Amino acid sequence: MTGSWLSGEIIDTPEARLRVYHRPARVRPDGGRRWVIFYHGACGNKDMWRNQYDQFPDCDLVFVDVRGQGASTMKDGKLPDFEGAISDVDRIMDHFHMEQAALVGHSWGGNPLQEYTFRTPQRVKALVIIGTWGQHRKRPTSEKIMQKSSGFIYRFIPWRMMSKLSAKACSKDKAVQQEIGDAIYASGRKVFLSLGFSAFAKVHDIDGYPANPPMLLVRGSDDFPKALSNIYGYLEEKNPRARQVVIDGAVHMPMLTKPAVFNKELGSFFDQVWNGS
Repeated sequence: MTGSWLSGEIIDTPEARLRVYHRPARVRPDGGRRWVIFYHGACGNKDMWRNQYDQFPDCDLVFVDVRGQGASTMKDGKLPDFEGAISDVDRIMDHFHMEQAALVGHSWGGNPLQEYTFRTPQRVKALVIIGTWGQHRKRPTSEKIMQKSSGFIYRFIPWRMMSKLSAKACSKDKAVQQEIGDAIYASGRKVFLSLGFSAFAKVHDIDGYPANPPMLLVRGSDDFPKALSNIYGYLEEKNPRARQVVIDGAVHMPMLTKPAVFNKELGSFFDQVWNGS
């Protein structure tokens, strides 16, 4: 899909200049607006959602180049982090005069949206996370140990090599691997580490969600199935309106590699959220 909206617009914040892309709804059956905000994963950009650009015609879609990534730039040499990405949700919603929005986050992008849902329930219509390692959970000791060792690896292994290895874990599709690897490499080591470690440092257990919004928990069948199933199972226990969806044959990028199935699941979820169908 092409259109003038793909040029985007700038939201100026104290720390960053966010570039956001508003794809207007083509139909508004009830006369109101159904807003959806999309956050890509670490070191990505809006084009990770290109197979969704032409979907969900009754929704106003806002694709975000998350701060410090894609065409969104940081000011004064600052690095993007978890808390900044959370605060940007309010700025995006205020910019477009949204009262509520459904939030869709892939991988790392799901973490700030999950935390925003916990902190600001009155503005969240629904939440979708895809391949997200859960901001709300109990972290096992083994994971904490693994994080320390991976921190060493990510700091000292040549960055081109690490970019390729990270991309290889995202998809079986060579073209997608190349795209993801190039995006990670271009973002740089400092950005990658700042995003990851600032989110991991804030992982916490919860008793439940204040408003229990509808939640769709999406994962590829080949994307760390045991770990993500456990993380998503925990969220289902905390929120009776959360449910898992597994996309067969996908790894970490189902919106790119299995778009027909992914879009059908997302469309059905949006219908339930807004129409109760």
